[in-house]
Amino acid sequence: MIKMHAKITGDKEIQSKIAELAKKNVAALRGVITKSVLVVEGRAKKTVPVLTGRLRASITHEVNKEGAGYIGKVGTNVEYAPAVEFGLKRSRAKPYLFPAMKESKGDIIRFLTNAIKAVK
Repeated sequence: MIKMHAKITGDKEIQSKIAELAKKNVAALRGVITKSVLVVEGRAKKTVPVLTGRLRASITHEVNKEGAGYIGKVGTNVEYAPAVEFGLKRSRAKPYLFPAMKESKGDIIRFLTNAIKAVK
C-alpha cells in the first residue's frame, strides 16, 4: 500500500487543544480522522488516471487506534500505483494521492476546528 503521512503541527495552544480533544472525546477525534480520510479518498478517486478502473477501485481508507488516538490511512495495494503517482524513467508522474491530500487540507482543518470548538 502506498502510504502518506500527514502530521498536524502548530503552536503549543493548537497542540494542547488537539490533545484535550483526544482525552475528552475520543469518538469526536475518530470522527475527524474518518471524515478526513474519506475526503482524501474521494478526491484521489476523482483525479486518479483511469485506464481499466482497477487503480481507482482499489483506493481505500482505514482508521485504526494507535496509542491514545487514531491514525488514518488512504492508499492502494495495486502494484503499479507508485509508478502512476511518481512516474518512471519512461513515463511521467500522474500524482493523485499527494494532490488529494493537499487539496483536502482546508477541509481537515475545518473538521478539526469544529471538533475542538465542541469540546466543553
